[in-house]
Formats: sequence, C-alpha cells, structure tokens
Amino acid sequence: MASDSADTQEVYPEVYVGPNCYVQTAEDRFGPKVRPGIRSWLMQGFDTDDWADLDFQEFNSETDEDTDEGLFDDDYSYEEESFDSSAGDASDNSSNSPNGNFPRIASARNNLTALSQHFNLYFVAYGSCIYVYQPRRGPQILPSSPSAILSPSASQFASLCRQSVFSNRPHQINHLIVGDLGNLEIVLAAYDDGDVVAYYSETIVSYIEANEAKNRSPTKARRRSIPVPKPFFHDNVQSTAWGIAIHKQSRLIAVSSNQYEVTVFAFALRRNGAVNDSISQRPSASTDQKNQELQSDLRSRNRTWRIVMNLSSKGHNIPNISFLDDEHGEAEKVVAIDIWANVWLLDIWTIGAQPIMLRNQMDAPYLHAENTWRRAEGWGIMVLPDSAFRPTDNIRECLGLPAKEVALRPPPDDIPDAKGGLDITYTDDSFGYEHVDEDEDTMVQTDDELASECGAVSEFPVSSSLSPDESLPEESLEKLDDSRLARVIVPLSGEITTLETEEDWTSFSTNGLVKRRRAVRPIAFADAELSPHLTKNFHLLIGNPTDIRLRPLKKTMSTVDFRHLLPHQPPLKLSNTNYLPSFPYDFSSHYTERVSMLLRVPELNLVIAGSPTGRVALLTPTSSQKHIHEVPVRRAFRVDRVLPRREEEERMLRPLCSLIGVACSPVPHMRAPGMRLAPSAGARAGQSWPALWRLILHYKDHTLLMYELARSRPGGEDELMIF
Repeated sequence: MASDSADTQEVYPEVYVGPNCYVQTAEDRFGPKVRPGIRSWLMQGFDTDDWADLDFQEFNSETDEDTDEGLFDDDYSYEEESFDSSAGDASDNSSNSPNGNFPRIASARNNLTALSQHFNLYFVAYGSCIYVYQPRRGPQILPSSPSAILSPSASQFASLCRQSVFSNRPHQINHLIVGDLGNLEIVLAAYDDGDVVAYYSETIVSYIEANEAKNRSPTKARRRSIPVPKPFFHDNVQSTAWGIAIHKQSRLIAVSSNQYEVTVFAFALRRNGAVNDSISQRPSASTDQKNQELQSDLRSRNRTWRIVMNLSSKGHNIPNISFLDDEHGEAEKVVAIDIWANVWLLDIWTIGAQPIMLRNQMDAPYLHAENTWRRAEGWGIMVLPDSAFRPTDNIRECLGLPAKEVALRPPPDDIPDAKGGLDITYTDDSFGYEHVDEDEDTMVQTDDELASECGAVSEFPVSSSLSPDESLPEESLEKLDDSRLARVIVPLSGEITTLETEEDWTSFSTNGLVKRRRAVRPIAFADAELSPHLTKNFHLLIGNPTDIRLRPLKKTMSTVDFRHLLPHQPPLKLSNTNYLPSFPYDFSSHYTERVSMLLRVPELNLVIAGSPTGRVALLTPTSSQKHIHEVPVRRAFRVDRVLPRREEEERMLRPLCSLIGVACSPVPHMRAPGMRLAPSAGARAGQSWPALWRLILHYKDHTLLMYELARSRPGGEDELMIF
C-alpha cells in the first residue's frame, strides 16, 4: 500500500471555480432566425451539398490563386526577418443574417480553432477558409463579422491526393494550430486534400490594421483595394493531412498523413553556402561514408529538405504528432500516434535509422458508449518535458485522489524490471468536478445578463499600424533563390529525389510508397536503445477514445491511466429523464470519443485535453517520491477539473453537438499596444504577465463557452483558478 499517511486529507491545491462562464450562442452572432437553419444543417449527413460556398464568398470573393505557381519549383527557406507584407481586403459585410446564413463547419475533424499567443486573434476553420476574429472578454466573445478571411486555393497537386476522407469536397481543413517558427508566430492548417498552408500572424495583423485604417479614411480612399494576405508556405503531402506540429528552435513544420507517413519540412537556414549534390552519385565512396556526408548535408540546412518517414504496414493513419528534442533543444525525433494506438518514434536526421514502435498497451477490444465493441484507438499525443511536472508531497496531491482508489495494472511482459501501471477510473465525484467555492455560486453570464453590468461590449484597443520596430520586412519566403531547389529525402534509405512534375508526384506516392513501406523494420520499444537524455527528460501523454495515459520513455517507470475521463454522454439534465432528443449524425460515440485536442500552457503548469464529446479536462502534470502498492510514483498527473461544470451541464449550456475546437491564450493586458497581448516593457515593470488566461470551447452549432484561468497562491499554495 501507499507509504503516504496524508493521502486521505484533501490538502492538495485543487481547482478553485469562480463564478463566470461566458456564453455566446449562434443567435447572438448571426441573428434570432438562424437557429432552425443550424438545426437542419446539423441533422444532415456527411455527403450533404448544403455547404453554400457563397457563405464564404459573401465575405471575401478573392482567393489566393498566385500560391499555386511554382509550388514545387521554389526552395522554401527560413529567415528570421522575412514574411509577406501584403495586406488584403476582406469584405465588411456582417454575417448577422436574418435569412439564416452562417458559415458551415466540417465534420469529424481535429482541432479547428486556435488563439494567437502574441496578438488578440482567434482563428477558426470554416470549410476551406480560416476566419480571423478579434475576441472580446464578454459578453460578445466574437463579433458577428470576421476581421479577415484567409481563402487559400488548392495547390496544383491537390487533385492528385490519394485517400481523401471526404472526396466530394476534399479541400477542407482537418486541423489548425498556431506556434512560433523561430521568433515569428505562424498559423498552420492541414487539409483533407493533403495541402498544408501557413501564414505569419504579423502579416494578418498588418492586413487587419490596413483595413481598419482604410475604413476610417474618406469615402474615396475606401475604394482602394488591399490585396489578400498570401501564405508564406503552401505544399502538399500526397494524402489526407491530419497531425501538424511546429518546432520553434529548429524551425520545422511536421505533417502526418493517411499514407502512414510523417513529412518534416526543414527550411533552409542559410542563404549562402555550398550544397553537395553529388554525394549519392560518388561510386568510390562507401555506403557508410555516403550516409555520413548525406547526414551532414541534411543537418547543415543549406537547402530546404522535405524529409519523409514511413510507419510501414504495421502502422495506420496518424491523427496527431509531436516533436522530441535533443539535449540542445533541437528537434531530434517526431513522435506519432496511429489510430491503432501504437506510438512511433521517428528519427528526423539519422540516415538508416529504423522507427521505434511502442505497441498499443491499452485494453482491447474497447466497449464504447453505444455498448458495441471496437479495438483500442489512438488520437492524441503530446511530449511533456520533465520541467512540466510540479513536485507534490503526497499521493492525493499527485493523483487527485487517495491511494486506496488507485488500482495496479500488471507490468508488460516484454520489459524486464518494469513496474506495474496505475489505473484510475474517473467518476464525476472522484475529483474536483462538483467543487464550487463555498462562498460563491457558479454564475453563467450571457449577453442579456451582462449588458446591464457592462453597459456596452468592451473591445480591446486596436492601433492603426505597427510600431516602427515591428514593421514587416520586405522579403518573404515566396521570394527565393531558384538555384537551390527543395529536395525530398527518405532518411531510412538515404533516397533523394525531387517532386517537380506530375510523373514524379505519381511515382513517389504509388510505387515509391510501396518501396518505402517494405524497407521499414520497426524496432520494438522494449528492444530500443534511447539516450539517457530522452529517458530522463521526456514523457508521453496519450489520448485514446475516452482515456488519457502518461507513458514515460524510461521503460521501468510506471504508467498512469485515467479511464473513462471524457466519455460520450448527453448533458446531465437529459441523463436524468426518459426523453432524449434526436442527435446530429456526427454526435455519436463513433465520431466523438477521441481525445484528440491537447494543448499545453507551461505558464500554468497545465495541459488541456479536449474531446468532440463536448468536454475538456484540465490536467496538472505532477511528480512524487511516494509509492502505491510498492510501485514508485515518479511522474503522474491529476485531473483538476472537467468543463463544462456540473452546474453548466444542468443548465444545458453544453449543446447537443460536437466540440470542434479548444483554444487558450493570455488575456490581453490593458496596456498592451495595438493588437498585441503583452504590455510594453515600461508598462510591465513590477508586474507579472500573463496573470490571466482565457479558454474558449467552440461547438459545431456556433455556441461558445469561455472561461478565465489563473494560478495564484492563496495561503501560500499554488492553485489553478477558473473565473
């Protein structure tokens, strides 16, 4: 049993739930007549033609046709100061339409929303377009009209994409994220037709500010057309693109596809330098020598590389990926999870390195909410550094419940000296789900309720232009030296090729794909030799249909599983009645039970795990020196809160449809200049920022729920607060 005498006391710093849940409905954004249209659309099937592409064109009729030219002729490179300075004109028409007009959201996708971490920008994928809003604190979380609409057209090779999930309308966004590429933030989108598109956030800010300046000008100046922002990066991965990841320090973009492959785009970092094109053509060199020289050339980043890594036929579709770093903070591997719940460690730079396969260890088959059996599935993956884990003093603080409620799972047979795993079955009463501060009632605030308090909607200030030191540079990644063409490399075999013609493209995605799969001989995780740096400093957070697992890379450390954390279930009020309304076609456990949305907020020591079921779990990674059943608990996590809270569930604030996006960012500082979130250096003096974070849950019927999060130290203890 546990050697923790204090685990029966509720002494750990748990979630404090404040009074406010900001709610915005579709009627708040699009008008009172929109509900019947939304309900009718939600109940239609996947193959419906009721997408009304004019809904998108109504706001912005201009698309980015220029990005298709020379898509595979240019050598994309990365420069710290280069991004597209073009600004564009989005129509100022409001989407508050009395005839029920509203943007449609694609079904059965990954996370489709994101908040900028540097600017007051909220991105949401509607079909093939990225709508950009300037969010408010409340009550009107999003304005009725977007500040920008990004409409990248399909690439010239998108029509050759294999295995689109929705072939009748393949150019739809599957996944959307934001992240820093070097010192510049980008928004990155993956499409069902294999396209991958990236924009610089600062380019979008410049565009919005130019539009606002134009709208403040005399009538004649308003006729001036401002060009639509173009992506600095537009490529294709030959099959439906799902998982996407951005590496700040190494300046990499990784994309997974339904070819059971991960493609890493490694941008050229040097404008000058020799490029060795003859390594593979030198007959006098040994294979080892060729591989060493090729590996050196690959790491030098003198050219842009398209690095392709295959899982073999033992793998499957890859919904999510994450980077794993070396001791210098550079990307070393890509960690991928396939839908069979296998985890793969793919070496980016080493020629001839076979992938490492961590075979699914979850219980299979899996009984899901509709009482039918299906095999275990993998949906989410996140690499957690050791710095993410907060030290704790007892088991209750570490896991969120007493040791007596933790079951022990037998250790795997293939790993000597492995410890048993810890199994925790989640119930609403086990953790902080029902906890509300004794002195405060939970308060749900809607537009009408807040109007009298706020007087008017408080918008964050927007300046007309960037400050001089933030001006956009003239050069972008679209203006590159044609002498250094991007090359494709398969690190496992050392194969180098190009994708310049349709013939090249077809060959690489058919016969070439078969060849790549046959060459893979995965190494079992039990037999793999990982560096001490990796085993000591990194752990994997894995999302399955309803469960979340923490898997250390050190083989002998115990795993931690929280079972049935985010199952498919109707709101609590409906669960207590005999009446169940009809649900949308995609609001069933088959489509919703997938913990696929994982966000990390390092400043809060917090991981946000979201599921299309409509709920999110707030997790705190923890460390401990305690034992349970003689099993050491070194790294774990606790569930601090599941949102929406019980009171909000009883009020039916969670709609009867899928959650399509989860986004989190700092709340803009009151002294932040322009559209930035952070205050200037002078305004920040003597203050800690960010102090407050906002979490937005976006549902398919356009309902938005917003919470505000913070960590404070009441009574000397850290505490995650939800306002």
